Amino acid sequence: MNTFSLDCERIWGMPNVISDEYISKNIAGSDDALHSIISSWNKENCELILAFVLASLPGHKSPPALERIKRLELKDKWVEEYEAFNCATAFGPEGRNITMGVHSVCHNLYTELDNTHLDLEIDTVIAFVEDNPSYKRMFVFPKNLSVSKAVKKYTKHFDKIRVNSRSWLYRSNSYGVSSTKRLLRYLDSFFPIYELFCDKSAEVDISNCVVGTHFFRANLPKWLLRIHLVRLKLGVRYLNWKDLPAHVWSHPHNFVDNNEAVRKFVQLGEILNHE
Repeated sequence: MNTFSLDCERIWGMPNVISDEYISKNIAGSDDALHSIISSWNKENCELILAFVLASLPGHKSPPALERIKRLELKDKWVEEYEAFNCATAFGPEGRNITMGVHSVCHNLYTELDNTHLDLEIDTVIAFVEDNPSYKRMFVFPKNLSVSKAVKKYTKHFDKIRVNSRSWLYRSNSYGVSSTKRLLRYLDSFFPIYELFCDKSAEVDISNCVVGTHFFRANLPKWLLRIHLVRLKLGVRYLNWKDLPAHVWSHPHNFVDNNEAVRKFVQLGEILNHE
């Protein structure tokens, strides 16, 4: 079964080098973009999972030790009004095929956490979903970089865990992604490199994993977006023909000021639910 997800990060997903303009436009507008998507999503579409960074949820108090790792690097770029997520935006009208998940505590990369902070991160996530079971639909690692210790524990608490494929193009690499692979990943947005030349299996061996097969590039200009949409339709149909599910994912902040991208994303979710 094909599924969709959005990594709802707000300021917590941004590196410390992010520009003030990007914060004031894309980050500040991510709530409105998310609202546009969920208000158009309905039960006729594929399941849409909203995976939230816990620090962005109203009333959630993250351990200071985890917030300090990345947030202090923002310095003067930190804006107080971005701290609390507007829950009215997150929860659409009843009857829509929308579920909730978790995208870490404060979007620290698990591959960069020491053992003490990793244990604190895992314990905080597990405690949250035990108190809020409606968020256990999926766990998404920051940057999709999984850590085996976390996977083993989360698999008992979440319905699904999104990971990379074990392919040469998308598998996790603690050394980062080379410029050549970045280029090939971008080209994969328009040509079926993944479907034709990559291993489709998950890079972790658990029964409830979901491979993130396609990234929806919502910030493309209109003419490239059209090509991208055709490529995604054909790619997902090819996977389904091979009896493999597809999982399309993106970020709300990528859709800001691009109503066409919102429309195409929702349209794709409806089309692929009837394949």
